[in-house]
Amino acid sequence: MLVFYFILFTTVKGFLLIDQQSNGEQNLPANQYLTLSKFYEEEKRLQQKMENLQLETFTLRHDMDNSFVLLTAQLQQKLELLDTKLSDIAKSNETLQENKYNQVVTELQLVTNKTKQLDNQLVLQTGLYNVVLKKLSIQEKESADLRNESVLVSQEISNLKQLSSIQPLQEIKSLQQKVETISAMTNSLSMTERARSEDFLALYNMTTSSMNDLQVRTQRKMKQLENDYNTSVTTIDRRIDNFINETRVSQNNIAAELILQ
Repeated sequence: MLVFYFILFTTVKGFLLIDQQSNGEQNLPANQYLTLSKFYEEEKRLQQKMENLQLETFTLRHDMDNSFVLLTAQLQQKLELLDTKLSDIAKSNETLQENKYNQVVTELQLVTNKTKQLDNQLVLQTGLYNVVLKKLSIQEKESADLRNESVLVSQEISNLKQLSSIQPLQEIKSLQQKVETISAMTNSLSMTERARSEDFLALYNMTTSSMNDLQVRTQRKMKQLENDYNTSVTTIDRRIDNFINETRVSQNNIAAELILQ
């Protein structure tokens, strides 16, 4: 049966493209029939177009795939570059913040050390101030003792003037010893005052402006004490010289009176 249809199909020369019944009684032109060769040719041409279209589609798909791969690679590269930049920025910010933190810590440590130094200087100045006050108290006491001693010497000189001429030599000798003692004390005190003056000068260089007024008053007081000491010594020496001269005159007068008798 299949062989029959195949033989029949091969003997046919063309196909009727338009149905006669649909056209009524009109006669069909001769070119309304398509030959088998043309049908094969047209089918081959359509198949070639389909193949070309498939090839173009494959080529287009391949190009699109390549473009997609390239775009994906570029996007991945840009994303990696962006991640690198963000990481660098984060590291830079972290380093900057760490440097600022270290700078703040260093400045805080410097301020703390400066505060400790100021506290130590304040303690030192307080101690020096107490030392100065103690030395001033000692100097005032020594000055008062020296004044009292000077008053006693003056009183003794006055008493010597009122004594008889029999005891002048002993009194003079005792007075000379006391004067020498006073002179030695005065010299020692002067040396002590010079040493203390140097100490006060050193203290002046070490202390702050708050100690300037106290140092000036101390030096003024020391100068006044030195002047008082010098004045006292000069007065005592003058009185002793006068007393010796008066004693000698009195002795000469007594000797002359004894000779006359």
